[in-house]
Amino acid sequence: MGKMLTGIFLQFYKAIDEILWEDWDPIGISDTTVARDEYQGYVPRVYKLSLENKAEELTQYLLYVEQERMGLKGNKEKCRKTVDLIMTTKNNLGL
Repeated sequence: MGKMLTGIFLQFYKAIDEILWEDWDPIGISDTTVARDEYQGYVPRVYKLSLENKAEELTQYLLYVEQERMGLKGNKEKCRKTVDLIMTTKNNLGL
């Protein structure tokens, strides 16, 4: 990110990491701790797009990751639900 996150911004960043791990999990590995860092590389971009209120772009980004980076069919509805959860979390934190 370039600068240290603190307070509510750090809390939101960590919440995104958890949401990607627990709720998005396109390759179905969240039941193990071995690959816990599997989705952490996507958190910075997800964080940035969500703070910019770019929900549709964020949905497309997650779908792109599934299809182009992971070689999966992609599940747009699950991506959309994940983004909804991220945006709800952001709003609940007052960001």
